Amino acid sequence: MTKWVQTALLIFGVVHCAVLSWHFLPHCSDDGAIYARYIENFVLKGAIVWSSDLAVEGFSSPLWMLSLSLLQFCGVSFQLGSKFLGCLCGVFTLWLLFAGAQERFGRWWAIVALFGATTNMGFFYWMGSGLETSMVAFLWMWSFVFWGTKKGLLGLSLLGIARPEGFLVALVGLFLQPRSLRHWAVLVPCLLWTVFRLLYFGAIFPNTYYAKVDGDLVLRLTDGFGYVFPVLMTWCAGVLFFWNRSEERNSWLWVGIGVFAVFWGGGDWMWWGRMLVPFAPLCLFLLPRSWREVWVLVPVIYTCVQLSIPYKGVVAAYSGKRLPKIGFQEGTLFEQSNEQASFIRKMIAPGSLVAVNHAGFLPAALPEYEFLDMTGLNDPIIAKSTQGGLHQKYDIDYVLQRNPSAIVFHRRGGFNVNDPLKDANYWIGERELWNSNEFQQRYRLADVYWERRGSGGGIIYSFIAVQKSFMEERNFGL
Repeated sequence: MTKWVQTALLIFGVVHCAVLSWHFLPHCSDDGAIYARYIENFVLKGAIVWSSDLAVEGFSSPLWMLSLSLLQFCGVSFQLGSKFLGCLCGVFTLWLLFAGAQERFGRWWAIVALFGATTNMGFFYWMGSGLETSMVAFLWMWSFVFWGTKKGLLGLSLLGIARPEGFLVALVGLFLQPRSLRHWAVLVPCLLWTVFRLLYFGAIFPNTYYAKVDGDLVLRLTDGFGYVFPVLMTWCAGVLFFWNRSEERNSWLWVGIGVFAVFWGGGDWMWWGRMLVPFAPLCLFLLPRSWREVWVLVPVIYTCVQLSIPYKGVVAAYSGKRLPKIGFQEGTLFEQSNEQASFIRKMIAPGSLVAVNHAGFLPAALPEYEFLDMTGLNDPIIAKSTQGGLHQKYDIDYVLQRNPSAIVFHRRGGFNVNDPLKDANYWIGERELWNSNEFQQRYRLADVYWERRGSGGGIIYSFIAVQKSFMEERNFGL
């Protein structure tokens, strides 16, 4: 009888995961689309560039980029490949969690761990978004479950090139392994990529590091602490829980390095704890082996609740509905970007330079154009020469010096048709650029605007400023 109940619960768990995956699968991210442009250039031109005149590592996972490049080389598009690989990694993450928990605690606790993982909103929300989140979660789970074995070293080695903090994660993980397994070959992938980065990009760290970790330290760490708190408390409980079990203690201390990296980076601006997705399932290995250890379930339940899927989301999934556009991180930015891409193709010659602060969907839709990322994420000059944290960096003089043919602007809420970007509060760099006298002398807004439903349903308007000389030649927008 017990076996039948367990089997029924497992079948329901599989169905539950499939229903939630189907509901959240449409979600796509502008940051995920940044990879698309790199992959396009790498596959077609053999160059790792975002814009053809500048080699820059504006992506956060070399392993994800190379994996999707291989799929695209085989004829699988970025959209299909990223969702397929994301879902595949998600499935294997849950399978490893179940198998690892079953080996350690038995089947009943393994079922509990599996259902605990399926409460995690970020796990399903980011699975098919185009970002590396699901792959990173899989590699953390792989390395943890097979800790102290040669299999585990493979996952640890790949983690070294899966995230910017990968070198630190791999190095500390290797040091904490049993002495007989401390093979320095584990570090070969991240060492090779580090040398390649120095020679090809001319940088010690990826450009995403320079674009983010340069703001107010206290503010960044305060934000980071608040961000990691849902898993930090459980991790601290795990240190006490595993302290007298040397092998499990070392693997759990290693997990703390990943949590620390997220804390040091100031967390993340994206919804549903994206950077915590790899660690929340690992918290489910804190399961009691006796009544004296039941206390450890309190922080585990706290983590699950803090990162759980809202009840209405589960109801919508079982009603057969897909995630609505207003539930996307950037709302209908994908559709808006495609409309703007059509406008740019009609009005501006291929090869022209376009300045943006959303570096994903629009640049990916226009591979034949050059782009300038005004936030610095894909521009090392802005990332390294200006002060501020992520999305706080800008350099008006540099942007105007590059002389883009068009510049894309945004604003929230209503606007005055005579001065549509007055007091715009979407991004400080756009506002300062709009208020620049030199910009006003050289550029003019086209007589058209786009609107999108932002995350949560608010309206965000977008405008394109074009050089006046160009508009006069085309007799457009006058």
